[in-house]
Amino acid sequence: MRLGAITAHIPAPRIDAEGVLHALQGFVLITEEDGWILAGNALRWDHIGDELYASDQVVMILGPEGVDRQQWLGDQQSVGLASGSIAPDQETFDERDRSPEMRTHLRITGIRIHADKLGLRHVPHSRDEAGRLLDENGEALGRIPFYGDAENVMVWLSMSDGGLARIQAEHLAIRPDRLVLRDVHGDGGFGGVVSFRASSLVINLRDLPSSRRRGFEAQAEDLVWWNPRIRLAGMPVLWLPVLYRDYRLNYPWTRYRWGRSSRLGYYMQSWIGSSLPPIPMGSVDDGVDDEGDAKRKPAYWRSRLAARFDTYHRAGEAYGLLYRWRHPLAGDGRALWYHMPDEKVYIPGESDPVQRRAATVVDAEHRWSHDGSSLYARYVSIPDADPRTAEDSGDRLAPSERFRNDFMQPELDHDPIARQGVAAAHSTSWGTTVVDTEWKTHPNLNQTERELGVQLVAPAVSIAGPLHLDASGWAERLRRETPQRQRDGGRWSQAHGDRYTYDLATDASQWWGGLGIDMRHGMRGLWERDGRRREWQRSGGDHDDPASTISELSDVTVDSQHRWQPYSDAGISLRMTRTWGDQDVQYRHILTPRLGADIVWNQYGVAEDDWVDLGFGGRRSSLPEDRWLGTLGLNTSLFRNRRSIVSADVIARWALRNEDREATVGGDEMRSSTPLVDIEWRLTLNPTATLRLESEGLYDFIADDFSRLALRARWLVHRRVELHWQSSAIDLEERDWEHQARARLIGNRYTLGGETTMRPEGRDLDVIGASITRSFVDGEAGISVEWEWDENGGDLERRVLFNLALFGMGAGGFR
Repeated sequence: MRLGAITAHIPAPRIDAEGVLHALQGFVLITEEDGWILAGNALRWDHIGDELYASDQVVMILGPEGVDRQQWLGDQQSVGLASGSIAPDQETFDERDRSPEMRTHLRITGIRIHADKLGLRHVPHSRDEAGRLLDENGEALGRIPFYGDAENVMVWLSMSDGGLARIQAEHLAIRPDRLVLRDVHGDGGFGGVVSFRASSLVINLRDLPSSRRRGFEAQAEDLVWWNPRIRLAGMPVLWLPVLYRDYRLNYPWTRYRWGRSSRLGYYMQSWIGSSLPPIPMGSVDDGVDDEGDAKRKPAYWRSRLAARFDTYHRAGEAYGLLYRWRHPLAGDGRALWYHMPDEKVYIPGESDPVQRRAATVVDAEHRWSHDGSSLYARYVSIPDADPRTAEDSGDRLAPSERFRNDFMQPELDHDPIARQGVAAAHSTSWGTTVVDTEWKTHPNLNQTERELGVQLVAPAVSIAGPLHLDASGWAERLRRETPQRQRDGGRWSQAHGDRYTYDLATDASQWWGGLGIDMRHGMRGLWERDGRRREWQRSGGDHDDPASTISELSDVTVDSQHRWQPYSDAGISLRMTRTWGDQDVQYRHILTPRLGADIVWNQYGVAEDDWVDLGFGGRRSSLPEDRWLGTLGLNTSLFRNRRSIVSADVIARWALRNEDREATVGGDEMRSSTPLVDIEWRLTLNPTATLRLESEGLYDFIADDFSRLALRARWLVHRRVELHWQSSAIDLEERDWEHQARARLIGNRYTLGGETTMRPEGRDLDVIGASITRSFVDGEAGISVEWEWDENGGDLERRVLFNLALFGMGAGGFR
């Protein structure tokens, strides 16, 4: 039979004179080739003419995940999908069918079709090496090897999180590459809050299942709704001419947030987005054919457009657009535009706005990589900072992140630093080259700009045995311009110049059993040339005062200045390992002490007093002071079976010279009372799989105090109860700590969360927050509240937020 190898279970079949098989007491058909399952009460099957007609409670399953055929048949009988007409008899399956290989080979599709009537016509086909269907001409056919139609259809789509999306339609057209439903009504199944109606729904299928997705999403290329009308809890909320969903990208479709802030007032934020139809653009490799020739397949430009509208009771209204794109050859990126035409700027303690302005944020970036090369480009434009008072509104203020923090929190979480520039990198066996530029995101920023920078990193070159040579360096053209000050007494400056830095070193590491030796000896250098720095000051009044004058304070130039510095780091390590326990529980302890020396030698070249600081800043603008330190490190780990239960890394440094016990701390010269300079540690304890304790810190013996100290704990009390605690020393001299505690209670549908922050001053509790989230099969909703007080105990901020995220049907797949 040309429909493929089929296992059929048909009680009391009848074959007429024309060879057509009839089943009137139920049937189950399972194709060996693809794993499709078809069941129902009545069947007419003309296997000679390649046609099939089924009626009366027809169920068609396109490869359910993890299905055992015999178990599936029993399940269908138990749940009554075939009204008891299927009476499975395991003796009707031969030995091959009962083998585990055959019973579990059904593929993941996650599409189940219920229909009153169903007709199918087989399409002659073949398969290539990858398993794709090909027609008689060798062209790609699609995913399903037949044409068909069905009436009064209900389609169940199994999503990646195990949820089900339910779609009802008057008619279903089955094509090899797509399913087309007409007069559609759909929802997320039981428990959903979103439903929709549409004139038609087109489900385009992949040629092959995706290994990165599960359920229905592994088979679907995209969905297209025509004339969709969307309802929320039965109320109409949206109409669109077309709605497109691409299953190659994951984005929420709609999201709403309502809340209240003491500074912004009541507000609502809303997002709605849709993937756009893919656009063919070029082609990519697709392996080789039977003759060994390269094959190509189309490459698609896949994108998504999202619109946003916000309204704030005090600040005003805003709107924006977000466009994301991805292409296998051109790369991926995004472009964001957010505009507030009339923002009212408030500052704490003022009931009236101190400024009204039009504020806009533009943020665009693109990433590309191919064959060892990569490119990244980003452009950002952000508004000015808030004025301190109404009189400051005309001053040239550097921007701050307040605007993005208030109105663009999701974007701020994704890109916390606003920066712009272009960087390109290329790696070969000869090394890596990076070309980089970086500009200020706002003209009023006091920030160094890199007009052009080139970084070279050479691969380690073996000299002899474990000894090899490392080399890297930077060449940069820099500029730093402080905006002209408008107030009396204001200073500003301009500087430019070339900066070159390099690091050349020999490195070696060798172990002989449990004994290891490592060493690194090198030289780092700093060279600046063609530099100039000028500084001015305004005096006699503000910029609008006729008596105001500008005087030049300094003008220095640098033809060439060069300094270099040798450094050495060497040590000897001893690795000791012990294992004990039985076959069920084994313990393994690893202890690795290291004794070494870390020496930074004197600087050579231009004397320190003759060195001109161009004011570029950054770690590459200076060399460290010479210091000779001895080091004693200890790394230890204890494992129970394969789980680490104790991990510690400690290093102590002591002065090898008397002058190394001295340092400048807070502008004061201080000296350690012992040869020890500092001790740094990181400790992790996992006594159980559900409890994790961490401690890290740095004790400075010269300052006789902690430079850094933090404690963290995470306890999974139960699979539904999670606790977090973090303590950080924020004022080590006064022994002041900041404590943060968080808890989550995770239910089947509801998640409760709470957090609090305790600071040294003000109230006992400085921040209190609580939230509750309810998950639906097609989205989630939540309410969160937060109170924050200042250091004097006064109200600083109060927020109430309601969040609703709608992912369309089958919520889990859209997160």
